[in-house]
Amino acid sequence: MAEVEQWRSRLGKVTAVPSSQPGGGGTIYKSPDMTLIDKIVDMEQEINREIDRLIDIRREIGLVISAAKNHQEKLLLEYRYLDGKTFEWIAAEMHYHWQWIHRLHKRALSNLEIKVCREV
Repeated sequence: MAEVEQWRSRLGKVTAVPSSQPGGGGTIYKSPDMTLIDKIVDMEQEINREIDRLIDIRREIGLVISAAKNHQEKLLLEYRYLDGKTFEWIAAEMHYHWQWIHRLHKRALSNLEIKVCREV
């Protein structure tokens, strides 16, 4: 998003430079402002496609985690992979020692049933 803001900032700084010399074959239909706007629109569309892809991945992760049978394992996996929490945070939240959280995490991962689908 910072890159889009940078392009928008440049758009505000684009100015025409008057000259007595002929233009040199440019078109009156495509101004420098329009070129920048096109770039910004393209970047925003690319960002939106990436956001949609990440949302789909997060949804798939959530479905896999929701199938966990053990409540503690499910909670740990949700904290870690959906909420992005650290193991230290999770240990404090769940009132366990961090070493136990690592063991529980390993067990939770081994108990998951993950079906890998690859696009061809």
